[in-house]
Amino acid sequence: HPMERPQLFVSGISKKIVDGNIQDEELKKLLMQFIENLVAWAARINNGKV
Repeated sequence: HPMERPQLFVSGISKKIVDGNIQDEELKKLLMQFIENLVAWAARINNGKV
């Protein structure tokens, strides 16, 4: 069961992450959604266990 579109493309990343901290709120939301989708996918293919 491959995960659909498992990549994330971010333009201007050097302006959005400073000293290892995400400064851009939209990027934070996008990353959280990506991680939530990854966890949900892992649970689906692993019978509800993450």
